[in-house]
Amino acid sequence: MALILAVGFSCQQENELELENDLINYTTTSKAPPITNSSIDDPFEAQLQWVSFLTAKVIQQNPSARTQFMNLIGNINPDVVRLNDLLVDGSAFEIAFKHQFILHNGGNTDEKCPGGTKDPKGKPKPPGAIGGCQEGFCLDTLYQQYIEYLTQENCIEIFLPNGYVPTTILIYSTAHPLTNSNYNKGYILPEQCDGEITIYPFNLASLNNVLVARPYREVTITESGGSTSTCSYNEYSSIIDFTYFLNY
Repeated sequence: MALILAVGFSCQQENELELENDLINYTTTSKAPPITNSSIDDPFEAQLQWVSFLTAKVIQQNPSARTQFMNLIGNINPDVVRLNDLLVDGSAFEIAFKHQFILHNGGNTDEKCPGGTKDPKGKPKPPGAIGGCQEGFCLDTLYQQYIEYLTQENCIEIFLPNGYVPTTILIYSTAHPLTNSNYNKGYILPEQCDGEITIYPFNLASLNNVLVARPYREVTITESGGSTSTCSYNEYSSIIDFTYFLNY
């Protein structure tokens, strides 16, 4: 199932959240708004941007999730964390990730920039709930479908071209452009309301904590000696290697 998600930026750093209580108490009777994103033509790229943004929010706001993230860096490849390792059901990161997903999907972030505006440039648009919400119950179902899409139907990892420095406040989230371009739009968290930035090789060296969500190709060898893969990404055959992007 294809879930089309848009990405953006929220601009006020939140206090540490009581995740379990918020998740239990969260309800909504409103239908999630339809998704529109005129700046990203490829739906999968929009999904990658959203994954990167949510990951940045999680590690910025939740110490336990941050520790889990840091412990997984380099588990597969240097400066890389696989999404299916992060989103283990019931882990600190997964609980915090679900919290952020529900907050943004329900339009209940209650974040404002100076001047009182609730829609700063780059603020994320919630992913559209299938059929709308009935007393909030569809959000949990939508989240489970989303996780299956990310971890079972796709192969996604977070690449940190300059590593991760926990003492640095700002985090920059971005995604592979799914072309052979060497730049893409990114988002600055948490402080700047005009929080978009173009990340490219010339300014990358000066930026700490850049999170790049990117796909990776994976082929599974079957017992009969054949091969199968849900992550061939043949539609992006012009891209020889996803790891080339911002990898200098």
